[in-house]
Formats: sequence, C-alpha cells, structure tokens
Amino acid sequence: MRTASKPRVKAPARRRQPKGPIHPPTLPKLLYTKAEAAELLFSSVPTIERLIRRGTLRSLKVGRYRCIPASELEAFIAAQTA
Repeated sequence: MRTASKPRVKAPARRRQPKGPIHPPTLPKLLYTKAEAAELLFSSVPTIERLIRRGTLRSLKVGRYRCIPASELEAFIAAQTA
C-alpha cells in the first residue's frame, strides 16, 4: 500500500541584491538601494517604488539597480518635516 506524497511546491525566485558593502568603509555612502532606502525611511520597498514613480523621490539607474542618492533621501526627509 503506497501513501500519497505531497505535491512539490516551487520556491519563489530570488532577486539578486548587491552583496555587503561594496564601498570601502572609510568613504561615506553616496547611493542606497531601494531596500536600504526603505529601511532608512522605516517603510517598505513598494512604498519606495511608489515614491520614485510619482517623482517624490528621485533615483538613478546604476547598472541593473535603481539607486537613491543620499542627498535625495536627506531632501525627502527635510521636505516631510517642514
């Protein structure tokens, strides 16, 4: 008598993220990934993407990654607190 095995569930594909700090620790960080910006702003990545689409938060494309300059994060925070 055979027992029915459970169907295999395929794991979701993972997005590639940069590994660890790429810049030397002595230099200030100038660019942040969407995930890092979300962590700094205590929000989620979809919220950061929405802000970028609306033009509220400016970003730039570096290779295959969408990066947010540190100056843009500072300006965004200043605009929210003013």
